[in-house]
Amino acid sequence: MQSGIVSAPSTFRVGGVQYVAFQTGKGGAFPLVAGVAGGATRKVPNLPRLVVLKIGGTVKFPAPPATTTLAWNPPAKIGTPEQIAAGKAHFGRYCQVCHGDSAIGNGFTPDLRVSATLTNADAWKSVILDGALKDRGMVSFARVLTPQDAEAIRAYVIERSNWTKANLSDTAAPMGR
Repeated sequence: MQSGIVSAPSTFRVGGVQYVAFQTGKGGAFPLVAGVAGGATRKVPNLPRLVVLKIGGTVKFPAPPATTTLAWNPPAKIGTPEQIAAGKAHFGRYCQVCHGDSAIGNGFTPDLRVSATLTNADAWKSVILDGALKDRGMVSFARVLTPQDAEAIRAYVIERSNWTKANLSDTAAPMGR
């Protein structure tokens, strides 16, 4: 199917011909909960689509789009161990529900370990506090986080990115198109 199957199949008949339909893509709760343990899911491309198969049909899927492993080049670690611990606590309370354990994402939400904003504190704060990506679903957390809290979260995500590079093979790297 060139991607994960994310729904149960449904079967139906039209004009005496039977079909089976289901959705493909990736996402859901598993990558959010599994964190780095779910690294194998990064190899599966996210190709969201509705697939309808005709029983006895012979049409084949087109070639899947090319995917590449992103370069894993985290910024240098920042912050004290206390700041990283505070960032982890804030991340767990405010970020983990969407970005998953260890900032990995689920295929629909970004893998923060490779975010371009990690290298720029002002860009990071513009997303976290100023709502720079609100049109893409990332709300501002300015009502509950201070600039110091946002920087502590950035230190934690940078630590996670560096930990991944040091401890896991390239198979844990996210996929891009």
